[in-house]
Amino acid sequence: MGIVIGKKKLEQTSVEELSPLAQIIDRYGAESLKADKIKKKIKEETAKLKPFKAVETELQEALEDTNFKDDEDGEINGTEFVLEFGPKGTSREVSNVRQVHEMLGDELFYKLASVKLTDLDKYLTLPQREKVITIERTKRSFKVCKRK
Repeated sequence: MGIVIGKKKLEQTSVEELSPLAQIIDRYGAESLKADKIKKKIKEETAKLKPFKAVETELQEALEDTNFKDDEDGEINGTEFVLEFGPKGTSREVSNVRQVHEMLGDELFYKLASVKLTDLDKYLTLPQREKVITIERTKRSFKVCKRK
């Protein structure tokens, strides 16, 4: 009887090169798994607020239909609760932009004025927009997924 000693070929595993960002990516991934659970709970809890939001809207509409004066505040008794209400809020908007321009003068008016980019996209051609809009690149979007 004899003993045979053979050479077993060792498998050579390649060490994968990792990015310098690997540690941050892994931390982010781990935290995102926790965050997903929290977001799911928040969504479930938010859904439970629907009846409250519905009755809040109903109460707001009913309160607006009362005959209280705009600046009046007061209380209304329920069986179990009391509604305390304040005066109506105030909403303001500029009604005459041309007159504001005249009152302020060009320098101050153009310093204060703002124009929506979506409006420029609607009303100006591409060559016109290129003359008046500055474009800068912003942060890169990203998504981290579990490795397979």
